Amino acid sequence: MTKFYFQLDGDIIRDVITYQHEGYTEAELENTFLPVGINAGYYRLKDGVPVLDQALKEEADHASRPADYVELERRLAA
Repeated sequence: MTKFYFQLDGDIIRDVITYQHEGYTEAELENTFLPVGINAGYYRLKDGVPVLDQALKEEADHASRPADYVELERRLAA
């Protein structure tokens, strides 16, 4: 078991560290590693376990698209 410390915005994970720090929530997990993107704002901490929220992921991915990709997407939809 490995201890991780999560900075939360409600139940949304904003940051993860491996040492105790004020304002971070401790969780002990069986995994010694965390999924890629855990601190990107689309994982939630539920019952002490990080869970992917697909709606938040799609929202974050959409917001971070480059301008030329947005233009291409608009043209393809037309």
